[in-house]
Amino acid sequence: AAPPLGKPPAHEVAEVISGLVSAINSGDNARLLSFIADHFETGANAPKPEERLARIGGVHQNLGEISVDGMDDSGEGPIQVVIRTHNEGAGTLIVDIERAAPYTIKRVGVQIGGE
Repeated sequence: AAPPLGKPPAHEVAEVISGLVSAINSGDNARLLSFIADHFETGANAPKPEERLARIGGVHQNLGEISVDGMDDSGEGPIQVVIRTHNEGAGTLIVDIERAAPYTIKRVGVQIGGE
């Protein structure tokens, strides 16, 4: 795998991302929807929580259990979260998150592959 380009994100950012992974791993749509409602960007142009749930909820189904091997913050752009997935192996969770309170997540993407 390529070496990280940045440093670990701030503790508060890492906690929100860990919470996201935990909510995904739970396989519990109610818990995931609650997390999305609490931590994702809302507004006229943002996807509705239920739309995000439909997208993010499929991650657990497709990838199985996700474990976090590390988080990398280059200082701008999304946080790159190095993950290992039960079904597909290594990957990256790309989390576009505000770096100031309340640490709102704008967008999440998953790339599988690496190493």
